[in-house]
Amino acid sequence: MPVDSRQATIQVRLPADEKAAFEKILSQVGLSLASAVRIFAKKVIASREIPFSISAPRMISVSPEFAMPEDEVDELLETARRVDAGEEEVISATPEEFLATLRALEK
Repeated sequence: MPVDSRQATIQVRLPADEKAAFEKILSQVGLSLASAVRIFAKKVIASREIPFSISAPRMISVSPEFAMPEDEVDELLETARRVDAGEEEVISATPEEFLATLRALEK
């Protein structure tokens, strides 16, 4: 099978500071940004997977309209357990009172 000599260009936008930090690290290992991207592409093609873990937090549906990360649900359940056990005090406030308290704490 003949080798295809055509090439394509990839453009990526990064914040300038991230690009500079990335290029600095790459230069320390003797790679250019273009070489690093080519290596990444070849690895993905060869293995048919991203060569590192990418994940989003597991979401739990609290209601049909609302879902939240599992760790936040766990934190809320732990808080409820502490309140039930008398280990934590419940403070009742309207949303306006709550915001006023938060604003006062910021000062």
